Amino acid sequence: MEINTEITAKTAEEWSWLVMEAAPTGMIMVDSAGRIVLVNAQVETLFGYLREELVGKSVEILVPAGFRTQHPQLRTGFLHAPQARPMGAGRDLYGLRKDGTQVPLEIGLSPLETPAGKFVLSSVVDISERKQAEDSLRAVQNGAGRAKL
Repeated sequence: MEINTEITAKTAEEWSWLVMEAAPTGMIMVDSAGRIVLVNAQVETLFGYLREELVGKSVEILVPAGFRTQHPQLRTGFLHAPQARPMGAGRDLYGLRKDGTQVPLEIGLSPLETPAGKFVLSSVVDISERKQAEDSLRAVQNGAGRAKL
């Protein structure tokens, strides 16, 4: 199989979009002002919004009310020391769905510098099933501990 080494900028951009859209996790790109500039289909499914409802909005639309006021400061801090890393290490993170329910998440952050400015690409994973399994295991362990008394 021969590989075409003459990839145009347009083709590379199309491939990048296809890769992001095909990602098995939610992908959200935010500009330095905290506005959502790009989401993939997994984000639409996870949060219950159409991409048209998210693009151009503040990322805080996806942050539960109890954390929303402090989130812009955290974003600014990340942009001053950008480094690919998990978000909220050691804390439980939640996202806010369109219907008002919260979903437990794992979020990875990756800074991007482009000619158009600084962006943050976030990988978002719904960990509801894992949380439920952990809760069930804890309940079994607590029940077993009481049975020994």
